[in-house]
Amino acid sequence: MAMTMGQIIKKLRKGRGFTQEELAERLGVTYQAISKWENDSGLPDISQIVPLATIFNVSTDFLFGIDHTSETEEALKIVSNANSIQEYGKLDTYLKAYDVLLDGLKKYPNNYIITYNCMNLGVSLSLPDNGWIYAEERAEAIIPETIRQANFIITNSKNISDILWARQNLAFLYSANRKFDLATTEARKFPVRTDLTLYSTMAIVNEYMGNHEREATYLCSDIDYLLQAFENDVARLGKAYYNNGNYTEAIEVYERFFAVMQAIFKDECPPPYHDFDSGDCYLLLAQAYLA
Repeated sequence: MAMTMGQIIKKLRKGRGFTQEELAERLGVTYQAISKWENDSGLPDISQIVPLATIFNVSTDFLFGIDHTSETEEALKIVSNANSIQEYGKLDTYLKAYDVLLDGLKKYPNNYIITYNCMNLGVSLSLPDNGWIYAEERAEAIIPETIRQANFIITNSKNISDILWARQNLAFLYSANRKFDLATTEARKFPVRTDLTLYSTMAIVNEYMGNHEREATYLCSDIDYLLQAFENDVARLGKAYYNNGNYTEAIEVYERFFAVMQAIFKDECPPPYHDFDSGDCYLLLAQAYLA
């Protein structure tokens, strides 16, 4: 039985490891819209078909169910199998999943879906700071494969988010292996301005359209992401001071951040901004006080 477009979108989304919210962000729609598509309660607007195909790196015919090539179907099965193997906290299951993806690439060496997933897992297994998921005994072999995969994404993707993600992964890998010149080269390819975003640009489009309610919605979303980025930088700045023994400066950074958040949200409860690498600013503040 042929799959519906909604089923195809859902399968592709899971194959790329996106949540409904993440896919919605990339398309500039609500996650409820994604849910409706996947439940066959609605269809994407015709203007969203090409962006969807670009995000998933498939043809528009594939989305319409016309071009279900055996390779794409097989790639999605391989990724699904790899994901099902992984058990949080068990390194051996992640290595087994990685090997499943590598075997998939031996069969389909230029498959974008498998390459993207293998790159992401390879980075997790390669970085010493990643705790239990760091595969110390295999990292030396995984790193060059992951670098090759990241460069494949950069060369072959039409999606700027994927390209930047691959470049950031290269910067991480080069930095962890003390190849700082190469890491700096990748870092310098990123934009300096923080307003070069989907939501900021869509707000401009809607301003020209005269749709100011939608403009405001996009700007609120953009500010939300800017505040998350702000928290990330604050957490990292505080840790930089802390790691250098400047505990007073670390405390001041965190307390000023909380003052800014209080000024913005006043009596409202702020969103749970959290830097996944550096940690929660409240915990980091407590750590600085205890130092």
